[in-house]
Amino acid sequence: MNTNAKLLAVALPLATLALPCSAQTGGGQPAPTATPAQVAAGAAMNNDPTPLPTDPSLVTGELPSGVRYIIRRHANPKEMAAVWMHIGTGSLNETEKQRGIAHYLEHMAFNGSENFPPGTVIKFFEELGLVFGRHQNAFTGFDQTAYQLYLRDNKPETLGKALMFMSDVAFRLTLAPAEIESERQVILEEKRSRLSPQQRVQEVMLKRLAPGSLIGERLPIGVEETITGVQQQDFKDYWGKWYTPTNTTVVVVADMDPQVVKAEIEKQFGSVAKRPAPNNMDAGVKPYTADGAVVVTDPEIKRAEIGIVKLSPAPAPTTTVGQLRSDLVETIGSWAFNRRLAAKRDEGKVAFLSASASSQVLFRVARINQADVTAEPDKWRDAFRQMATELQRARYNGFTDQEVEGARAELIAQAEVAARREGTLAAGALLQRYNNQINDREPIMSAQQTLDLLKSLLPSISAKEVSERFASDYDPTAVMFTAELPEVAGGSAALISEAELVKFGREVLNVKPGREADAARITKLLAKEPAPGRASEQETHPASGVTSFWLADGVRVNHKFIDHEKDAMSVSITLANGGINETAANRGISSAASVAFSNPASGAHSSTQLREFMTGRKVAVRGGASEDAFTLNVSGSPVDLETGLQLAHLLLTDPKVEPAALDRWKTMQLQNIAERKTQPEGVLGEAIAESFFPADEVRGKPLTAEQVNRVTVEQAQAWLDGVVASSPVEVTIVGDLPLDAAMPLIEKYLGSLPSRDRISATTLDDKRLIRRAPGPRVVERSFPTKTAAAFVLSGFFGPDVESVRDVRLMSLAGQVLSTRMNKTIREERALVYSIGASNQPSVVYPGFGMFAAGARTAREKAKDLGDAVAAAYDAFAAEGPTPEELATAKRQVLSTLTENMRRTQWWAGEINSLVYRNRSLDEIMNAASMIEAVTPADVKAAFNKYYTRENSLRFTVLPDTGSAGAGPDPVK
Repeated sequence: MNTNAKLLAVALPLATLALPCSAQTGGGQPAPTATPAQVAAGAAMNNDPTPLPTDPSLVTGELPSGVRYIIRRHANPKEMAAVWMHIGTGSLNETEKQRGIAHYLEHMAFNGSENFPPGTVIKFFEELGLVFGRHQNAFTGFDQTAYQLYLRDNKPETLGKALMFMSDVAFRLTLAPAEIESERQVILEEKRSRLSPQQRVQEVMLKRLAPGSLIGERLPIGVEETITGVQQQDFKDYWGKWYTPTNTTVVVVADMDPQVVKAEIEKQFGSVAKRPAPNNMDAGVKPYTADGAVVVTDPEIKRAEIGIVKLSPAPAPTTTVGQLRSDLVETIGSWAFNRRLAAKRDEGKVAFLSASASSQVLFRVARINQADVTAEPDKWRDAFRQMATELQRARYNGFTDQEVEGARAELIAQAEVAARREGTLAAGALLQRYNNQINDREPIMSAQQTLDLLKSLLPSISAKEVSERFASDYDPTAVMFTAELPEVAGGSAALISEAELVKFGREVLNVKPGREADAARITKLLAKEPAPGRASEQETHPASGVTSFWLADGVRVNHKFIDHEKDAMSVSITLANGGINETAANRGISSAASVAFSNPASGAHSSTQLREFMTGRKVAVRGGASEDAFTLNVSGSPVDLETGLQLAHLLLTDPKVEPAALDRWKTMQLQNIAERKTQPEGVLGEAIAESFFPADEVRGKPLTAEQVNRVTVEQAQAWLDGVVASSPVEVTIVGDLPLDAAMPLIEKYLGSLPSRDRISATTLDDKRLIRRAPGPRVVERSFPTKTAAAFVLSGFFGPDVESVRDVRLMSLAGQVLSTRMNKTIREERALVYSIGASNQPSVVYPGFGMFAAGARTAREKAKDLGDAVAAAYDAFAAEGPTPEELATAKRQVLSTLTENMRRTQWWAGEINSLVYRNRSLDEIMNAASMIEAVTPADVKAAFNKYYTRENSLRFTVLPDTGSAGAGPDPVK
């Protein structure tokens, strides 16, 4: 499926393009057939050669050098600009000797060029308010490399400097040997940062899925031999060959006159000599000619994933109306099939935890159709058989008009939302979409053009045509069966051999199930209209525009109208309850009970019925539980806010913990518990919790298997019933919906809840006090693993969230320290790939805030890393930030704050639970002036208030790869 269709496939659980694991399809019997007239009619429409339109708001062109450009005038963020540069090459164009050099070269782009000597690039842009990794970044894939800059103003001189940097990257890098040498260890640490059981399995799977091709041999991260061995000439060979003007596209989305932008592009890129790009290397992907199997095992994966894969040549890019229609036919079939699988799972009729079918174009070199399931290791055979049965049911019986109608409604609804929002969409979202379409060689359409085409094409797509296409796409002739399985205890033998897997795959596909009737659909959510509860004590904060009031049932509501992002709104409903109320006897019950919110179900309507009812609605309702809150979030378009609030009302008055959902929660929790024992981040989390909280205190600690197994559906239901019946509630509504339009809905669906105590800043305070043992904490833990990565976290206890000034001062300290650490610990000493100091104020339990820096590293570097972080703290405590450092940090924080204050989701987070969290609207609005007034002495004093010996923390978790039979560390 090409990009245009991928953008429209809003409900498909597609696998990631970079790491295709399990897969799809078929039976061994003939697929259903259509009449010749039907086939001819569909084929004729899919052959429509009319070119797809292009977005008229874009200014596009090509310089004499061959560099292409795309410019869009756009005011979100206001008075700012964003620049991407797409280079049409990635790891698939590397030679055997160059494996990983495309990604290595991407790093070198920030290490010196004609106009930016080594060590100046990051510093220059930081002084403009950019944060490395957030506003200046890059990525390398199999078929592309992209560079990104998000500028904090729209001055032509700033844009010119950004474009000068991009032009330097493409055509004027220095690639100094000293810089190449210093970056080697950083690349190796990046490779280490990605190590995991999933990474090990997926690397093997990629090699085996396309045997003889470059896909599995050209992973962008590369191989150690390249990283440790390449020299300057190797970089020049790759860069000089593939970084050509005709392989370069510059994209600018800015609140600027496009002609001014165009002039700056011409200035920086116009003098380059035209040089065509060579043809991309042949990846060597060949379709399967016979059945095969790949079985990969690992002792640290705790779930099974089984699939069917069909490999075929990559289709041409989608550039015509007929091709787009063909993509839509494919999209609808996958959508309808995945809906069936979700319904079976939620009804408890199958053994799989999840299942899906999808079709993707991999890196423009192959098309992959896949269907797969995840399951508990001892249930994978049943799960695979059940998925295969449903696959064959769809192939032989097709889809119904009702199913196709649902897909059409969903596609149109999402496209309508996209069309209304595109004018105020964040620049980053536009740039990501443009980059994808550039890479896929497809025209860039506006959201309105896409909507118009969907409205024109979708009515002509019949259930018959969708069924035929699905049956063809998932024809099982010559497929690869795949299995990712845990190793058998005590050895490395697989649970099944590859020959046995082929035999089993053929057996489960040798079925021809009958048609099943469409499930009955509900026509309304609520049996009767709720009686509204009126609002009172209304007050508006002038500076912020936030209006707050109480409803008759005791619910607190905060509302803010903001239309910087059109047609977007967010409702957050907070119930004061959760893990904070749990005991040793029922720990985990809040998380278990919240499955009724995360996959909505009620006593009157099942989760499947609710999902079908919400199909085509421009709103989503989801929730969960945390340590001191249950939350329900209603997000989407104000057009369907009433439907969203109806569902929220239903879940707040009659929620249902479905047995199948609770069983799935238990299985996944137990798998996560097992997995964290062998991964550095998981072991670290356990070590921190055990060190922070008393031995007899279960709250705040990760769940144990015993606690998970103890929860019953009856207990979870009773707990949830109590939560919704009486927990204090606070609601925040932010977005493109004026209060006078929102108020009738608020009063009707939130003012009609059962009465309860009003929420306050002291709600649950009697449960918040936990004794924190005195003294520094120095913890070192070794754990058995094949993942050769240590983790070091060094820090100290920091402020609570209520200490607003201290929180802001410590955040500024973190900003300065992050810059210092990246220079000394990352760049100079190469101890880590990435590191930053962050301030995490305590929200639930006072006294447990933490200021810390942590990262993965090599086992032998762990002590040096911990010492280096401690030394950075010591120096900061003694001297504080320099005026220059603080000025840079302020620019970074203030520019981000300016941008955030135009965002719906930022405001939703800031004013969420104003009363419950004791937040001050004055403090929110005065944040900029407070930050501007901060002095170096203020930051130093705050830092030293918390950085004491008694508050200090150092956690070191070390891999014991020998005990796991892993052999030597693969990353030196």
